[in-house]
Amino acid sequence: MAVETETRRVRLYSLAEFDLPLPWNRALLLLVAANCVGLSFEVALSHSANEFRPPTEWIPIPWGPLGFLTSLWLAVRRRPGTAAFLLHFVVMGLGVAIGILGLAFHAYAAIGQGWNWLINSAPLLAPLAFAGVGLVGITAGVREEPAGSGRFVIPGLGIAEAPITRHQQFLWLIGLGMLLTTLTVVLDHAQQGGYVFGEWIALAYGFFASVVALGMALRRPERVSRGDATLYVWTMLLGIVVGVAGVGFHVARDLSPGGGLVMERFIDFAPVLAPLLYADLGVLGLIVAAEPVEVVAAA
Repeated sequence: MAVETETRRVRLYSLAEFDLPLPWNRALLLLVAANCVGLSFEVALSHSANEFRPPTEWIPIPWGPLGFLTSLWLAVRRRPGTAAFLLHFVVMGLGVAIGILGLAFHAYAAIGQGWNWLINSAPLLAPLAFAGVGLVGITAGVREEPAGSGRFVIPGLGIAEAPITRHQQFLWLIGLGMLLTTLTVVLDHAQQGGYVFGEWIALAYGFFASVVALGMALRRPERVSRGDATLYVWTMLLGIVVGVAGVGFHVARDLSPGGGLVMERFIDFAPVLAPLLYADLGVLGLIVAAEPVEVVAAA
């Protein structure tokens, strides 16, 4: 098996250089692990509203714990074996398949029923979050050698060549993730017949962040100006603020009029963790921006 590399020294575009408290790839894998758990919890909560009928609604639930375990194992082990890498790739690949399958199930429930049904049925684009996390998990589990080459070493499988760098791949995932999250907000909040001020902020941010991230994806890192980098970093930081604030607004909506905790309201009303997608993408965007500049072989 190839020697694992650990990278702590990173460069935040042309803005700064610093050392991470843990290797760059491990930070990505820990983020993937957290998202696996969060996705399964949110889906379990929403699917429990109709008692998991049809039974296919159980499909995404066990994936979260599996993805959490494989991502965490790769993140905490200094030299994980090839079998661990292969198992992780299989589980993350299943996440991509579950996302596409979920999109098909949700589309089947909505297509042909008119615009009102599209708005009020199961969230059409939400399952693609599984595909996004799976793709990030796969990309985080491979090594690009040399950095910025698009040449990937896949433990146990060999070498793959890509037309764009890993950095650009992540930026495409972030930009498209922001766009799909924003479109989901458009459909979900349309159920209320209009948008309040806070929801307009979320929509404006989402579309703006999509343009910023996709614009960065179209540039090679060496062609990114200091102004571009500053705008991108502040946009990702703002995503964390918008996501956390969104959770607060959703929790406030789910509480009873007297401020009490009623589980049925958390199931039937605003999805508690959904706004964290903006925050997750913001954190991912910051980690991706902090590209490694030194590679030291693990002992």
